[in-house]
Parts: sequence; C-alpha cells; structure tokens
Amino acid sequence: MIWNRSLCLTPQFNYAVSQLRDYYEDNEILSALEVVTVSLQNQISSPSAERTLAFRSAIDELKVAIRNVPYFSNLETFKSVIRETKGFDYFGEEFEKNLDFAISNQGLMPVEILSSLNLIKKNLTVYVSKITSLAETFYDLDVEYDDFQFGEYEFSALLPKELIGHTVSDIYKELSHLDKLFKALNEMLGYGATSPEVKSISSSWWQFFLNLDETQIAAITFAIERIVNLYKTSLEIKKLREDTKNLNLDKKITELIEKEIDKKIKAGMKKITADLRKKYQNNNDDQRVNELETQIRQELILVAKRLDQGAIYEVKAAIPDKPIEPLEADDDSAESLAEFEISKKSYQENLKNYEEKMKFINSINVVNTDILKISNSIKLDDNELITNYENIE
Repeated sequence: MIWNRSLCLTPQFNYAVSQLRDYYEDNEILSALEVVTVSLQNQISSPSAERTLAFRSAIDELKVAIRNVPYFSNLETFKSVIRETKGFDYFGEEFEKNLDFAISNQGLMPVEILSSLNLIKKNLTVYVSKITSLAETFYDLDVEYDDFQFGEYEFSALLPKELIGHTVSDIYKELSHLDKLFKALNEMLGYGATSPEVKSISSSWWQFFLNLDETQIAAITFAIERIVNLYKTSLEIKKLREDTKNLNLDKKITELIEKEIDKKIKAGMKKITADLRKKYQNNNDDQRVNELETQIRQELILVAKRLDQGAIYEVKAAIPDKPIEPLEADDDSAESLAEFEISKKSYQENLKNYEEKMKFINSINVVNTDILKISNSIKLDDNELITNYENIE
C-alpha cells in the first residue's frame, strides 16, 4: 500500500463492527468449530469410518459458515475494522486457509491436529469476544451508527492526508473538485446544479461520505468503472515507459512515448464522458450539456489521478430484503386457492424486482473490489501512470 490507513471512528466504522459481530453470531462459527473439535476428539478416542465422515462433514459445514461473509466485506471501510482489530486470520478466505493448513499439515498426528484446532478455537473465542464487546461499547456510548436502509446509496472518497494536505485550504480545494463533479453530473442528469449532501466525514484519511440516489450512484459508478478499466489497460504503457527509461534511449524517443501515453489517456477520458452523456443525459439544453461534459471530464481526470496515487473511491447500495415465498393454501376451497394465487403472483413480482435490484447492486460492488486491488498494488516508489494531467482536456 502506498499510504498508511489508520483508524477513525465514523458511523460507517460502527456499522462495520456490528456487521462483523453479526457474521460470527448469525453463522454460529464458534459453535461450528466446536463441532469440528468434538468430532475429531471422538475419532481419536474410538476411530471408525462413520466418525471420520462426521469429522469431514463438520469441516464442510464450518467452511460454509466461514464463507457467508457480509456483503460489503470487500470495502475498505469494512476491511479497516478487521485490520485494526487484527482479525484477518479469523475472517473469510484467510480463516479458511488457516483451517486447511491445520487439518492438512502433512506429518501431523490426529492429536496434534486437534491441538492446532483447539488453539484456533481459543484465539477465535478471544477475538469474537473482543468484537462483541466493541459493538456493545459503541451501543452503550450511543456512538453514531450508519443505519443503511434499502433505497439508500452512498459514494465515498478516501484520500490520504499526505496526498491532499492538512490545512483548511487543502481540504476546501479537494472538496471543491467533488462539488464541481457532482454539480455538473446532477445538472446533466436533469436535477439542476445541486451539491450532494455530506453524510459524514472522517479524519484518519480524509474520508467524505455522500448521500446519492439510484440514478446518481449509477452514473458515477459507470464513470469510475471505466476509469478503472482504462487504468488497467494502461499498465502495459507504464511498464513500457519504465523500460525505455532504463535503456537510456534518446530523449526524442521518450518524448514520443510520453505523447502516446497522453494521447491514449486523453482519448480514453473523452470516450468515458461521451458515453456517460449518451447513457445518462436528461437535460435538453445540448449547448449547456456540452459545457457540463467538459466540466465532468476535467473533474474525472482528477479522480483518475487520485486513483493512480493510491486513493480509494467506494460506491455502496443498501441490500433489499429477499421476498418470502407464500405458504400453500390452507385447504382446497375456492377462496383459499384464490388468495394463494394472488400471494404467489405478488411474490413473483417482488422476487423479480429483488433480483433486478441485486443485479444492479452486484455490478456496483465489483467496482469496489477492482479499486481496492489497484490501491493495494501501488507501491510508495511507483511512478504515476499519468504525469501530465493538466494537459488532458
């Protein structure tokens, strides 16, 4: 990682703590691990094929529980909780790897495997207790909680202080860019030049959480997703640039390469904003929208620069409740059957709407994963992919 990511207590952090607590409680992970250790102890005490099968079955059930991670666990705001509480060894994929290592370690006797599993259980018990206590403490202190409800959408910018600066002027300048971006975007969407509502602010990194609606979140996700793709396809250019520098080629050759990089990025950013306009324009004043397109492109260029410098942007949509399938009719009477058919039709319509919403939400969540991968891949001594942002118009 290029920048240190430290703890700051925000409503989003509190929400993530409660989600982590619910992960262990709702999936009954400690209980599932207890079944595994008891099953292995039984097998050691009195070996049999049946008890071996019971042990393997208990392992499979534990893994199912471990894999049922909270939906937003790929967000930096969630990962910060696990990082600050030192819980990566007991969560999700990493926890499953540790479990597999303890069970599959070649050369260990069953008694030694049991000892390893008991140590994992002991450490996990301590960790779950810590998370539960933390959630209860936040509740007792009435710490603000991000009660994210279906129909709510959130855009957040996580920007390192070392990158942005520490003064009021520094923060104002950065927020002005976000304000200009969303004012232009909102006007193009037909909302007028309205400024987005600030939901909360954190000061570990400078973190700004903005309330948006479904159309706004779809539009900004559309743009950022394509910036991320442009970044990924441009990494080969970055490698070529570094290779040419190492070869000590003539300055004219390196200048030609720099021009090609600028050309590619410029064309890419123009296409992103043109596609954004084509898909989301809801303002009939084409002359004004031409101006807005230029404004949006200029502000998205800064977003691209920040991503290239290791900043993180997150888009989030609250998860809807899945519709509950209606019970069969109580009897064969015409009235009961008619009521069941009405309930069934309503359920099918609600299920269709739910699946459409989840398809949209899943498409948003993929972008978060890609952004975090980019941020985690950037090293402190990396040269920026784009060095001439000011000339990209």
